[in-house]
Amino acid sequence: MTQNNRLSMIEDRIKSEIVQRTVLSELIGDSISLQRRGNTFVSCCPFHNEKTPSFHINDDKGFYHCFGCEVSGDAFQWLIDFKKLSFPEALKELADRSGVQLPKYSAKDKEKISQFQLDIEFMEWLKSWYHKQLLANSSSLQYLTSSRKLSLDTIKSQALGFSPKYKSFIDDIPADKQKWVEIAQALGIIKTSKQNRKYDAFYGRIMFPVLDYKNRCIAFGGRVLDDQQMPKYINSAENRLFSKKTVLFNFRNAIDSRQKDIIVVEGYIDVIALTNVNINNTVATLGTAISVLQMQNLWKRQCIPILCFDGDTAGLNASYRATKRLLPDINVNNIFTVVTLPLDKDPDQIIMENGKQKFYEIVEGSLNIPEFLFQFHFKNINQDDPNHRAKAELNLINDIAEIKDNILKRNYTSDIKDKIFRFSRYKKKTKLNKIPSVQTSYFDREIVKVIFMNPDLILDVPEIEYIDIYNDKINELLQFMISTFITEYAKNDNNKISVEDFQEIVDSNFPDLLKSVVNIKLPAFDDIFTRREYIQKYIASQNKKDRI
Repeated sequence: MTQNNRLSMIEDRIKSEIVQRTVLSELIGDSISLQRRGNTFVSCCPFHNEKTPSFHINDDKGFYHCFGCEVSGDAFQWLIDFKKLSFPEALKELADRSGVQLPKYSAKDKEKISQFQLDIEFMEWLKSWYHKQLLANSSSLQYLTSSRKLSLDTIKSQALGFSPKYKSFIDDIPADKQKWVEIAQALGIIKTSKQNRKYDAFYGRIMFPVLDYKNRCIAFGGRVLDDQQMPKYINSAENRLFSKKTVLFNFRNAIDSRQKDIIVVEGYIDVIALTNVNINNTVATLGTAISVLQMQNLWKRQCIPILCFDGDTAGLNASYRATKRLLPDINVNNIFTVVTLPLDKDPDQIIMENGKQKFYEIVEGSLNIPEFLFQFHFKNINQDDPNHRAKAELNLINDIAEIKDNILKRNYTSDIKDKIFRFSRYKKKTKLNKIPSVQTSYFDREIVKVIFMNPDLILDVPEIEYIDIYNDKINELLQFMISTFITEYAKNDNNKISVEDFQEIVDSNFPDLLKSVVNIKLPAFDDIFTRREYIQKYIASQNKKDRI
């Protein structure tokens, strides 16, 4: 536990008393306009744009909740999320407001607080110093703007920096701040050579400042620029400011994006690349596997993390290890999904080679936990060997058994039993290759869009009823379209349902999922082949796969 975390601790009794004494509607009403509705208060949510109030405050429970974006919390969470206060600051404000007396800090505690402030002062100065060196160094700046395609605005907003090989910040420390040398040594930024010479541990590297929730610099990541003999990436060592297991790179900016989904990538280069194209809801770990503490920091803000690791074998295995590690801590409210990138690609490469929209399409195809685990265990086995199938099934069942939440475990168990049954029945090898490739998912969405735009094909091509798309979400949408069209067709006296009415029904039931379908670009049917032939060719390809 870091010093900053220790200073934030307080007895549960004190916090509970503060919450009980605080009238939540009065606290929130100081910042936004509220309307009374029975025993509660309502307002348009301050955390997302809306016209109809869905933000509710319940004074009896001391709790607020938005039914639009799902944000919720108590008085402490309100001050932390809305006013951007740290927990100690929120604690002091609420204690003063409610008349609760806080325990007094000892002389030792005050000394630690003073040291923390000195550490932050130095780190903020050093962040600025590195940034100035980058802007003055043409080769490092060119690497970011030309090789990495970063805009100058991104470089400045992220305060990227550079630690020169032949110039050290040590020489530029002001005369009245020589105490900073000791601080830098304690934080592991200054090292001492065998010849007793002090030097910057990050020399020769592009610098990525790591910020805490209040956007204060607490650590650095460094990427080597041109020396192949040095480790490619290094991060600050753990110290009194920084703990790798609790901090996520770009955490504050991701939370400020006000998006429910937070994309978790492997490195800060990926985060910067995504931020460069205005995908701001991204975070990265810092040289370690994603930890339960890091996920809890996202979950307690009602976020749904999306694990998006590199599309190589190491990245896939990292996704599995992370999933398995997190299984005991997930529940109905705390879940995540997993993205499987195209083979040997990382987010940075996809953005540079295929653009922002392609990355969005891949992320929209993220897999829920049981689907990812099923595909991980079954994707490369000999499907005709019952021993291989049995071993894969056992591994999958053992994974699900790690879940402690009984409701989630029961539903996931039911889901994987259905998947195993379908797998045993159909044995669709090529569909199980979806993990290293998103091409199959994209083709399936094309088919669903054709049917959505031309529902008469459901009657014109009866075989459509037997299409079985492996992606559960897309398959559910397709089956709903088929049953809806047939039901509405039968109910109508003239056996006719308009395309507009059909599409309106589907859109009202699957608004978000449908967006990922209708945005797919279709072939020019009038010039190449008819829609009917297109569907029939797809069905024929499915039948061929079933026989493999």
